[in-house]
Amino acid sequence: MIDLKAKIIYAENKKDIIGQYIIFCHVFDEQRKIHGRNKSAVENTIRICQNEGGA
Repeated sequence: MIDLKAKIIYAENKKDIIGQYIIFCHVFDEQRKIHGRNKSAVENTIRICQNEGGA
């Protein structure tokens, strides 16, 4: 048996760098599903995050 405590990090915190990274990863995952793993997915992810001020 293992006793374990884990800190849960939520994506809602746009002021925290880790929260921003989580948001970026979620947006990229959605764009990757649409465009595949290519430059377009990355460019759209960056554009979306910049427009939303999230990452």
